Order: sequence, then structure tokens, then C-alpha cells
Amino acid sequence: MRISFRPQKTVFTWVLPVVILTVAFAAHAYGMFAYPYYENDEGIYMSQAHSLLTEGKLSPYTYWYDHAPFGWITIAGWAGATGGFFTFGPSVNTGRVLMLLAHLAATGMVYFLGRRIGRSSVTGAVAALLFALSPLSLYYGRRVLLDNMMIVWALLGLSLLSVYRPRLPHVLGAGVAFALALLTKESAIVLLPAILYLVYSRRKEIPFRWPSLRFLLVTGLVGTLYPLYAFVRGELFEGEGTTSLIGTLRWQMDRGNGLPFWNMESDFFLALSDWFFRDPFLVSAGLFGAVVVIGWSLWEKRLRMLALALFFTLIFLMRGGLVFNFYVLALLPFLALTLAVIATELGHYIGNGRRIVTAIAMTLLVAGSLLPSILYSFDQYLKNETAPQVEAVRWVKANLPEDAVIAIDDYAYADYHDSTFGGTSFPGAEAFWKIETDPSVRDAKLGGDWRNIDYLVVSDMFRTQIDRGMTPLSKSAYLSSTPVHEWKSDETEYAFRVEARAVDPELPIEIVYQVDPEVADQLFRSFRTYKKFFFRDYGQIIDPDTGVTTSEGQSYAMLRAVWLGDREAFDGAWDWTQDHLQFRTDDALISWKWVLDKLEDSTNATDADEDIALALIFAAKRWNEPAYMESAVEIVSDLGDHAVVEIDGLSYFLPAHWESVEQWNGYLFNPSYLSPATYRIFADIDPDHDWDKVARDSYVILDRIAEMDGHETPLPSDWLLVDKETGALSSAGEYFDYDVDRFSYDAFRTLFRVSLDYQWFGTSAAKRYLDQINTFLVPRYEAEGALPTAFSPAGEIVLGYQTTAIDAGYLASFMLNRDPDIAERFYEERFGSRYDEDGSYWGDDKYSYYDANWAWFATAMHAGVLVNLADEDPAL
Repeated sequence: MRISFRPQKTVFTWVLPVVILTVAFAAHAYGMFAYPYYENDEGIYMSQAHSLLTEGKLSPYTYWYDHAPFGWITIAGWAGATGGFFTFGPSVNTGRVLMLLAHLAATGMVYFLGRRIGRSSVTGAVAALLFALSPLSLYYGRRVLLDNMMIVWALLGLSLLSVYRPRLPHVLGAGVAFALALLTKESAIVLLPAILYLVYSRRKEIPFRWPSLRFLLVTGLVGTLYPLYAFVRGELFEGEGTTSLIGTLRWQMDRGNGLPFWNMESDFFLALSDWFFRDPFLVSAGLFGAVVVIGWSLWEKRLRMLALALFFTLIFLMRGGLVFNFYVLALLPFLALTLAVIATELGHYIGNGRRIVTAIAMTLLVAGSLLPSILYSFDQYLKNETAPQVEAVRWVKANLPEDAVIAIDDYAYADYHDSTFGGTSFPGAEAFWKIETDPSVRDAKLGGDWRNIDYLVVSDMFRTQIDRGMTPLSKSAYLSSTPVHEWKSDETEYAFRVEARAVDPELPIEIVYQVDPEVADQLFRSFRTYKKFFFRDYGQIIDPDTGVTTSEGQSYAMLRAVWLGDREAFDGAWDWTQDHLQFRTDDALISWKWVLDKLEDSTNATDADEDIALALIFAAKRWNEPAYMESAVEIVSDLGDHAVVEIDGLSYFLPAHWESVEQWNGYLFNPSYLSPATYRIFADIDPDHDWDKVARDSYVILDRIAEMDGHETPLPSDWLLVDKETGALSSAGEYFDYDVDRFSYDAFRTLFRVSLDYQWFGTSAAKRYLDQINTFLVPRYEAEGALPTAFSPAGEIVLGYQTTAIDAGYLASFMLNRDPDIAERFYEERFGSRYDEDGSYWGDDKYSYYDANWAWFATAMHAGVLVNLADEDPAL
């Protein structure tokens, strides 16, 4: 049976397409402005179309050939024909109306192709309805995506070649249509084998010679307009510092994680999971049917075009490159056609020539095919995901100054920049991706300085990219900002942060932040001052009061540098540390003391070791540099081997290699070296040691310290001795020539490290421990208006004056207090009011190495800058 078979036309044949298109229109149009939420790709294409009409440019930013432009040229033409970009509300709505028309056109052509392939109007109807009512069609088909326009042109080319009597105009028209598909989105190339086969298979029916060659010539002539445009502009070939078509194509082909399609972390598998989630019937049945049709086509010629379209589209999706979830749009028409062909053939087989039985079988099969899609997608008509986004744009336009520099999501770019919507325009509203990647924005407008950003309008996707560390400039601004207004919704199912929303459905959808550069400026400027006063050579940190360099000082510099994103300072400090302090013979740990020009003490100090390892992990994540992680793994592994001892079932993290702190009756022990948050991060990179247990046991040990004889306060002492047999804790005073049986210059760091554990991991043990500490500290602070430098174990004041470094520990504890005003008041009194604007330091002594570091850490923690960078994944 040949594809040119012409079914008999009846009234039913003419009425059926009208009914199908009416159903498709109603299903697609109802609620399309409300669901799904505006996605940033939609805004990109609308902004490019807006730029084309208002500025005569292909993009409001540097056009870098990420896609051929015919898609947004079409959008621009549509906007011009319908009265502008805001005829239907926000700009994306105008694009969505065009997508409705594209969907109707695609549905009509799916009906036509199904009717031709299946030799039955029923086949065409089933295919068209499966396509039109699929939840995937509703979710992605409503969006302003190039794929939606590309598939229309591709289906048009296939339809022109599937007419009953193809002539020269059909072949030439198919060539033009396919070229426009390519100029809309380059991925249309995967359908070339199917359309070429269709031309070739009908060559005997076409009344002229070489139809395939003519088709290719027309496609080539139209399609080469794109590279010709790049050539004329001098941007066809790769060149240093310039955009180029070939360079971008190479980049596009290299995208993706490269994992095989069967790997659960591959782009294809993750996308497939989303497709199953949204339309389990069409995807599962369609993929199974695809295998059947591909095999069946070996005997049945009329199915070969469909089989080739399925085969090469699936090969493209499974190739190991980047696969966005909406790539399924190129597959949906052919899955629908596949199921329709199988369903109608089964109906005929069951009926076996008996019309009534065939009709019943057809009805049941069709109902069984359509019902899951209808029921599964019904909830999508009840949601309004775009309302918070529209409200956010309107609020910004009504409340923020027009000259403000605002980091925004692309979805509203045209809305912000055109006064037609909302009455005002914001020329300083910049898409957050372009703030990071486009030199015309990043360098020319912002000078590479995030502090030139005034506001951020943070959408779900924007926030996700901030969390992943993909937007360093915006992230710095975000970390130094305060929320001004937010919008929530319980009707959302955003693609990003799905797990977070499952825990907290009331998570804000849109938040406007005002950047407050004052505190952030303090952090940057004070670090520059710190480098001026304390950095020597290329990365050595010297305490001016003693002339000594310690591993502790190197670790503080590395942590500050990585949190600020100062890679030059980080590399300098790490390189100097490696060159001068990492020469122990049996491990990769860091010697703690360098004086003048020589190593004075090769013993390690594990507080510095763990902080250096943490800084290296952060740096590996922030700058995507594996060498940092390799160094961190070495240090962490050696800490597990040489600094963790098991005593009576508890893991003790010792202050140095166990041999260095071993005494005849126990081990010297410093509670302020315990850093549970750090150990939880170590657990992810060093599976050979049970770092999670070290973190848990740290709280057991801290509780035992609070319960020691003579301790009337939960505050730990600076140093203790732990019995190597029983784990009993006692005074270590006999091993030191100064008082260590008190809470003072060492022990305050315990509060800081425990506070980080709660802030990063929400650890209940951390909150409980600091609640005990605050129960002791808060009444004393409220009574005296200050806290001393040292407490005895009995809770008596030993040193009554205040010290900036130790105040950092108090502040860290107060940040978890039930009354947040305590932390705010303490911060302002001890840090905010004591910052010297001219000298860029805190307190009275700019040369105080210890105070300079801990004042910075306290201010950064209060500002929310001390984030867990190990959560970032630049590869995403």
C-alpha cells in the first residue's frame, strides 16, 4: 500500500478536522496566559523580537549566533501585525498567542499526515488529538519556544510532500519550509533523512526529473542566508575575542555532561524523567510504539518516513549532549502518529472486516488512548503560575526609580524596557545571564563591579543559578542585599527548586532585593587593607606584633579570599603555604609556624588544616578547578588517619598529629578545633573515614565539657586533657605556662564553628548547644551591656574588658538566639559602630592580626556572606 493512496472524501472528512481544531484550540487557549510560568527562554526570544522592531538589531545584547534568527523575526512580524508587544498583556502573552496558532497549524498537519500514513481519517484524528491534548503539548507547547515554530515548518515540509499528487511547487515549497525550520532552530536537521526519503520514495509520481536534487538546492539556497549573514559581518569563522557562527556551533555541540543515555545522571535520562512525569502514557506507550514502527517499517514502506523521523530524533536526544526538557516538542508529533497508526491497525485486526466490531474496538482504543492525557492534564487548567511574575513587574514599575540598575530574569526584559507596559521604562534592567557573560553589560555598564547593581528581581530560576554559583556578580549583590517585597503562590510547580517547594510550599516565587553595598564594601575594603598590612611576598601572612607566620593565618586568608571571590589572593596564600609549610615527611598536613626566613616548628595545627582543606574545597567548587580538590582530599585523608582517635566509642578530633599532643595520661585537646559543619563536607570527599561520626561525636564531647566538675557554665575551656583510655576530660593547665582553664582566646571559636553548622545544615544539636550558651550569655549581656574577654569554668569574669575577636564568638551564638534583636544590637555596638571608614578596619588597632580576621568573619556572618560554597556545582 502506497502513501499516495487517496481516502474517499465525505462530509465527515471535512467536519472532522474542524472539530479537532476546535478541541485543540480550547485545550491550548484556556489558561495559556496563566500556565505554565513564564520561562526565561520565552523572554529571550521576546526581547530579541522587541529589539528587532524598536532598535533594528537581532538582540538587545551582543548577538552571538546562539540560534538562527528566523524564529524571533517571525515573532517580531506577529507583534507588528497585532498592534505591538503588549496587545495581550505582558510581552510573553503576545508570543503565546502566536504559539497557539503554531499549535493549531501543527495539529492540522499531524491530522493530515496521520490520515495519509494510516489511510484513514480515524488515524489522523487520533494522532491529532493525542498531540493536541498531551500534557507535554500543553506545558511546553504554550511556551514561546523556537522548537514550537521549528516543528511547524518541518511538518509543513513533510505535508507538502505527502499530498495526493505532488508537483514542482510542492517539492520547492517543502524545500523552503525545511530551510525555514533550520533557520528557526538548527536541530531540525535531524528530520532531514525523513523528508529526503519522502522525496525519494515519491520520485516516480513527481512529473519532473531529480526532485531530491531540486529539494536540496532550494533548501541550501534559503538556508545559506544565515552563514552568509555571518560572513558579511566577519563573524563566520572563529577569531579571538569575537563572536562567530562556527565557534558558537562548536560550543553548542560540546554542551551537556557527555554521559551515556542510560546513565541516570545523563541529560537524556533526566529529561526523560520529566517527560514521564508530565505525560506517562504518551511517552511510555509512544516509545514502545516507536520500536514497533521502526521494525515494522522494514516491511511496510508507508511507515518509513515516520520511522526515520522517530529514529533520528531519538538518536539526537540520546547522543550524550545537552538535552533541555522542551526538546521533546520535536518528538511529540511522531509519537502521536505512532500510537494512532498502531491503535487503528489493532482496531482493524480485532474487527477482522466486521464493521460493528471494528467500530467498537476503534472506540475503545481511541478512548483508551485519549483518556489518560485528558485526565492527567486537567489540573493544569486550574493553576495560575504567572500571577506573581506579572505582579512583580508591575510593582517594580510603580515603586522603583527609573534610573535604577536592576538584575532581572529574561522573561520580563521587554516589559521592563518598554513604557507601553506599566507606563515607565527601566533602561538599567539587565538580564542576569548577560550581567555575567556579556562584556557590553558586565564591563561597559557595570565596570565588572556588582556594587553598581541597585536591585535584584529574583525569580525561581534566577535564585537557582545563584545557589549553583553560576552568577558570581549577581550572587555577590544578592548576598549583600535585603528583601524589599515578595510574592508567594500555592499554585506553582516551578521547574527549579522542586524539592525545596515540597518542603515549603509557601516559598516566595518572586522577591525584590535592594542591594546594600555598605557592609559588603566593608568586607572588600577591609580585605584590601588586610592584604596591605599583613600580606608579604606573594602570599605570606605575617602578624606584625610577633613577626610570625602561622598556618592559622594562612587558612584565614584563604577562607576570606574564596568567600570574596579573590582568586589572586587565594592562590598567593595557598602557593606560599605549599612552598613553605607543607613539607612534613609522613603526611600532607601543614606545619604551623614560620619565623623570619625559616620553619621554626613543623608540628601541624589541625584547626588550620581543616580550614585550609575547607577553603580548597570551596575554591574547587567556585572556580571549577580539580587541582584544589585533589589537595583538599590529601589533607582530609591525612587528618582522618593522624588526627582522629577513637576513645571509648567516641571520635576525638585532636589539635595536631596524635603523636604531637600525646601525654603520658592522655591527649591535649582544644574544643575550638571542633568544626562539625566542616566534617559534614569532608564526608562527601573522603569516604574512607567516618566524618559524619566525628561531627556527631563533637556535640557529645561538648556536652561532656559542660558537665565537667567545677563547670557552672556550658562555655568550653581553651584547652583540656582527654584520658586516652576512658575519654574522661580534665584540666590541661599543667602543660601550659598560661591559664587555659577558661573560656577565652581559643574557646570562643567553638561558638562560631557550631553556629556555622546550624546555618549550613540546620543541625538540631547545634541549635540546642547554642541555646544553652545563650541562656548563660544573654542575661549577662542585658545586665552589663557588654561581655568579657574571659570566663572561668564557674562562670565568673576573669578578664573584664572586651575583645573584638572574642566578641565574634558571642555574635555567632546570638545569631541563633530566639530574640534576633539581641544579635542586631550586639553587632551594631561591637562591630557596626566600630568600623573605621577611612582606615577600613575595626577597632582601635589596625595591626591586630587576630582581631582583624575575626571582626571580618563576624561581619561577614552577620551579612550572610559565609555561605557553604561546597553546595555549588559549576558543571550544572
